[in-house]
Amino acid sequence: MQDDDTLFARAATGDLDSFEVLVSRYSSAVLWIVRSRVGDGALADDVVIAVFCQVWNVAQRGVSEEGFVRVLSKALGRCLSGLDRLRRGSRSPA
Repeated sequence: MQDDDTLFARAATGDLDSFEVLVSRYSSAVLWIVRSRVGDGALADDVVIAVFCQVWNVAQRGVSEEGFVRVLSKALGRCLSGLDRLRRGSRSPA
């Protein structure tokens, strides 16, 4: 079994299979976290996709020295913060 950072390094070279292993390992946990904040199942699924798209984009720019889990955590935080900003903005009076 390959460790996460090795798989992430392979993903940085365009190895989609390695990235899919990471998604398989972490998508349930990310979905659980997102659903606990969002509630809406379809929206939660969209946020999870956005999180992993951000992680893929980071990998394609070159592996971060922070490692996969840190990159994933940052992407999750950015997506949830962005969603919070959108929700606050939608509550503003028109």
